[in-house]
Amino acid sequence: MMKLTDLGFSKGAIFETILSTCNPDGTADAAPMGVVMKDQHTISLNLYNLSQTYRNLKTNKCAVINLTGNIEFLYKTTFKEANPNGKLPQEWFEKEEAVNAAKLGSADASIVVSVVEMEPIGAEKTKFSCNVIQINVSKIYPQVYCRATSATLEAIIH
Repeated sequence: MMKLTDLGFSKGAIFETILSTCNPDGTADAAPMGVVMKDQHTISLNLYNLSQTYRNLKTNKCAVINLTGNIEFLYKTTFKEANPNGKLPQEWFEKEEAVNAAKLGSADASIVVSVVEMEPIGAEKTKFSCNVIQINVSKIYPQVYCRATSATLEAIIH
C-alpha cells in the first residue's frame, strides 16, 4: 500500500488539501484544509465548530482528503460565492465507495479517512484525528502543497 510520505507528507508539517464530505441531503461539500500527518496511519485537522465541514465530519465520521494541483478547486472551495448560485458544482464529485463521503473526481490523489478522536481546542475549534483507510492515486507522483516551502522562499527573498 502507498504511504503518506510517498505523496510528499512529512510528520508535523501542515499540508494544503481539499477536504470533502457529504451533507445531510447527500450533496457533496468541500473546503480547503490544512492537514498534519501525525504518523503514516494518522492525519489530524482543526475545524471551526460552526462550519459545515465540522458538522459533516462529526456526523458521518469520515471524509476524503483530496490532493490537486488545480488552483481553481482551491479557489472555488474557499470562495463558494464564486460558483453559480453560491454552490459547489456537484459534477466535480464522485461517491467514495469506502465511506459515506464525496471525493473530487479529478483529484491527483485522494486519502480516505475515518474519525477516531475529536478534541475541543478552546470554544471555537475542534481537533479531529483520523485514521487513513486507503490512498488512491490517479496521477503518478502527486504532491501535496506545503505553505512552509513558499513562506520560506518569500522570507528569503524579502
